[in-house]
Amino acid sequence: MHTFRFACIFLVLLVIGCTKGDIETNQEEPTEEELPKNVFDENITEYFTEVTPSYIKVSASIPVEDMPEVGDVIVCTITENTPYGYLGKVTSIESTSDGYVWNMEPAALTDAFETLHVNESIDGGKYVESVQNEDGSECEFEIVDSSVWDDINPITDDENESDDPETKVPGGGYAETTVRLPVSWGSKDGVSVEGSLYFSFRLDMAVDIKDWKLVYTNLKVTPRIGADIEMTAEYKTEGEMTIFHKDVSLGAIPLANGLVTLRPELNVDLVLGYNGEVKIEANIRNEFMNTGYYIKYADGNWQRGAPDGTVKTGNRCAATSLDLKGEIYTDAKIGLTVGLYSADMIGVSMAAIGRHSLKGDFSLDNESLYKEAPSVGFERTLSGELTFFTDFLGDAFDYEKKAPTGDLFLGITPVELFPQASLKAESKNKKVNVVSDWETDENLLSVEFGVALLDDNYQVLKYHKIGEIGNHGTKSSSGVKDNISFEIPEAGDYKVAPYVGLEGNRYLGETTDVIESRKLIKSISVEDSDDGTAKCMFEYNEDGILIKATHPLIGEMQYLYGDNMITVNAIGSQVYATIDENGYLLALTGNESITFKYVDGFLNNTSDLLDGVYNYSNGNLISHEFEIDYTSGKRTTEEKFTYLQNEYKLNLFLYDFDEYYTGYRSYLFHMFPGIASKQYVSQISSTSEFSNIDIDGDNLMDYGTDDMLVTYDYVFDSDGDAIEMEVLMELESHYVLRVDTDNPKHDYYTSKEGYTMKIEYY
Repeated sequence: MHTFRFACIFLVLLVIGCTKGDIETNQEEPTEEELPKNVFDENITEYFTEVTPSYIKVSASIPVEDMPEVGDVIVCTITENTPYGYLGKVTSIESTSDGYVWNMEPAALTDAFETLHVNESIDGGKYVESVQNEDGSECEFEIVDSSVWDDINPITDDENESDDPETKVPGGGYAETTVRLPVSWGSKDGVSVEGSLYFSFRLDMAVDIKDWKLVYTNLKVTPRIGADIEMTAEYKTEGEMTIFHKDVSLGAIPLANGLVTLRPELNVDLVLGYNGEVKIEANIRNEFMNTGYYIKYADGNWQRGAPDGTVKTGNRCAATSLDLKGEIYTDAKIGLTVGLYSADMIGVSMAAIGRHSLKGDFSLDNESLYKEAPSVGFERTLSGELTFFTDFLGDAFDYEKKAPTGDLFLGITPVELFPQASLKAESKNKKVNVVSDWETDENLLSVEFGVALLDDNYQVLKYHKIGEIGNHGTKSSSGVKDNISFEIPEAGDYKVAPYVGLEGNRYLGETTDVIESRKLIKSISVEDSDDGTAKCMFEYNEDGILIKATHPLIGEMQYLYGDNMITVNAIGSQVYATIDENGYLLALTGNESITFKYVDGFLNNTSDLLDGVYNYSNGNLISHEFEIDYTSGKRTTEEKFTYLQNEYKLNLFLYDFDEYYTGYRSYLFHMFPGIASKQYVSQISSTSEFSNIDIDGDNLMDYGTDDMLVTYDYVFDSDGDAIEMEVLMELESHYVLRVDTDNPKHDYYTSKEGYTMKIEYY
């Protein structure tokens, strides 16, 4: 019998896997003397006209010396005519009018290879090519960061490992690539399901063949499947429905430098079952399965392993209403077959089901959810089996080996109860609804809101912050539901209640009045902390719109609004800003024959008879060119200024007197005209005078003021004349909030630079 190895396998027939896995082997790698001889021409597949598992049609132009004999084994790597490679034994040869037909039957790896060594780990998600719906249409999918599993199941990999050496699976870890599939079952048959299903799978495979015989193999499959879904269901009967079925197409996976090719096929399902009277609204984050199955052959013996039932999970379910007399469950199913070379030659088949079920007889509504926590839990079970078809390893082995799991009970996860409650704050007919369907039309400095977990004595155990409302105008949201899950310290009764936090204090309840009108800003001023010298002042009207700005560099600027026009008066000069309906600045004109032109709100370019040409990019000044007479150089030269940054950023880190962090604010002031909005115009145009100069050498001079640092980088010619100057501005100050508890209409901020910012409220 001859063995033919086609297509790109001249150089290496002893194969060492490209990616070493963690699967253990007990064999040394074969030596070069053990390589089989008589490698066939790599171009032979060019003559193949049709390839199937049962026959190969060959062109009549094939050289006679390349024809096989009956009983020969054909081995091909991945080529254009053999996209999954090929392994088969010739049973007969027929001549046709246009060539030959080689009739084939399955062959074993031990028929093809005298010596073979495979030890590789395969990340299945990397080979996903497409996903199909049940009707054959394409389904979107995306590769996501594997950190998503930390949100679905916050248990580390170490905790998922069994300590029992008899059941601990050799090889290990999860696949690095996670695939997300959208789930959408919109309000039909009494069920609404929206969210995402995640899966990954890792295949660890080791095979050692010596002298045409299998001496060792170790196969492990580690599937992972989970979901993050919002579900509403209402039933009064018994049944089961498939919410989700997807067929996942994967490309060919070459092993052993291409000599062995795997052809996996995968499908995933999400099933909802019910029995009795069921009504539920919940967010379910669940990892249905995350453990591996293995089958191993060594020293003439087969071993098999499956999960031992000690797997820990941190599944989350936040229910907003529960009404149950019976059972409701969700099943996540994964089916995987791995063919060798063709889909007809199955090497591995796995089917597993992870079940998440809720059983009981109880009723809870929105009013009682946060007042009591009954002993209710989701049960989790895992079932399935891994089948290893051994015929591809040779006639000496049984047809199949199985590693069944049985039904493994993986424990109970408590239902995390969550109130669909609102937090109301009455102040000047203004209301803030927190947790669900919240909105605010108040101008607030910093209000935190969330949910608190309380023990049976109504003592707060922990707070969960959902969000924060700031002072940048109206913010509203409709239909927002934030599902929170707490880690329960131990078995017992707990309460859940909404809360708000203001300036370091947190208040529980639904009617706590903590939002006060003083949070509507009237003015912001910055003063010297030592002598009280004013640095700048910003004043706002009762609608929160800036009406006046005073700065020592530019004097006083008054802002007048109306009819898409802003009028700014500054030091006797008037500037008119024309704004389109979207709030984009169209033009800025002054009473000194200066015109600034804008495109889509961005300053394009402008010219000034006195100061040359200013060039802008995306609203930022990037260069300024003009002519100036250098008397010291006794000649007129052109100066070019390059601006790398031209904005003033004010960062506010907010704290109360007890050092409690309450928020963060950032204000941006452009030093040159850029984009303006209708309500929050803070354009500052300045030519700064610097109070101190520090010469560092190397033609570099730093000009510093109390609130900015500007670096000029000069370039001089051989005569010592300045020919270019680069300007770098570092304009940033940090302020820390100190709340004036004695004067509720003022807040104070102190900065590391020695300034105090005072905010006055209406």
